[in-house]
Amino acid sequence: MLAKAYSDGSKKKFTDISNKDFVNLSLEQIKTNLMIQTAIHEAKHKVDEYELPDQRLNLDRETSAYLTAAIFSPCPFNGLHSAIEQIRGFRQNVNAQNLNNIFHKLNNLARISLAKDYTHEQLRTELRTIYADYRTISGNTPFVDLTNFENYVVPAIYQAFEK
Repeated sequence: MLAKAYSDGSKKKFTDISNKDFVNLSLEQIKTNLMIQTAIHEAKHKVDEYELPDQRLNLDRETSAYLTAAIFSPCPFNGLHSAIEQIRGFRQNVNAQNLNNIFHKLNNLARISLAKDYTHEQLRTELRTIYADYRTISGNTPFVDLTNFENYVVPAIYQAFEK
């Protein structure tokens, strides 16, 4: 009985992380924010294909895209939640220390960011550190620096959604 109560409490807190981005937003605003997050994720795939043609392992590409979407989307808490869920699935199928490490880092970040009531910018700062520290499964190399993506791709995506 106690274990079930603990489990239910953990699930509630974990799902609260996505809700943090959407409080007081209209359905249309939520829809737009999620579309921007998805556009950033997909754009990151295209940039990585160009900048890292040798990065063949899809797990690395997905991890890069999910983290990037969380960093630059208007709903970074939801992006964090999405990244955790995706990496949770990867971990069930692949036993890689890199995935285990990032999964635990993201889970800890989710817990801490809720407990300390992080702002979007505080969360983004922590996510950038996790992104920079990650080493790929396929080559133990870092992800591509996000400066060009941030300066050129992100503004174009946001501009496309302006009304």
